[in-house]
Amino acid sequence: SFASLAGLPATTAPVGLTPGGLPVGVQIVGPYLEDATPIDLAGRLADVVGGFRPPPGF
Repeated sequence: SFASLAGLPATTAPVGLTPGGLPVGVQIVGPYLEDATPIDLAGRLADVVGGFRPPPGF
């Protein structure tokens, strides 16, 4: 990803499912040398949207 090439910390977080049941996520990019920032934001986002829920059958 661009964040990796630029040396920026990044993580992804699940935010839900499409109407067809496919997972949807966002990439969160933080400032240079602030690795905890995107991880903290991903945790807060999980609290709001309910975190990861496996699709049926998994």
